[in-house]
Amino acid sequence: MTGSLSKPKGTLACLTEEHAEIDREVHRLEEALFKLRYEGKNSLGKNLKELHETLEFFETNLVSHMALEEDVLFPFFRRHVPKLESLILLLGSEHENLKKDLDRMKVFLADFSRRRTSPPGEALERLKEKGMYFVYLLRSHLHVEGESVYRAIEKELRRDEKKELVRRIELYAGQR
Repeated sequence: MTGSLSKPKGTLACLTEEHAEIDREVHRLEEALFKLRYEGKNSLGKNLKELHETLEFFETNLVSHMALEEDVLFPFFRRHVPKLESLILLLGSEHENLKKDLDRMKVFLADFSRRRTSPPGEALERLKEKGMYFVYLLRSHLHVEGESVYRAIEKELRRDEKKELVRRIELYAGQR
């Protein structure tokens, strides 16, 4: 996949682009889960491959995006927009949940893939349930971040603070 997540993360606009790309992958994951449930054995291999690809995308791109937020954005906002402190704590907690859920889905996918010749039943249900929970949590998370933290960049920060935030993001991106 070639998109904003494969480019250096040097601008604030890039963060919003990353959210849009992550949202597209969330839709792709939801679609793969839906197909896994309703298309049956004939499409099983194709649907498992699609699911695996979306999870790899999240493992690579979502996790690094959250790291940038946790290491740069959130500490910056704690200092410069203290009224967002409790929201930032919530978003950080959601990051941890998203990472754990992503790991669990990968385990469930591996378990299901190993047993796909026998009745998959429970493994498939766990995979679908965990996948849909991940979809809804991530969509909600992206919305809250976009409407609070990302909007605060434009509305709450002074010009010099915005420049400093961009400088820190560029420095962080250059170290990766």
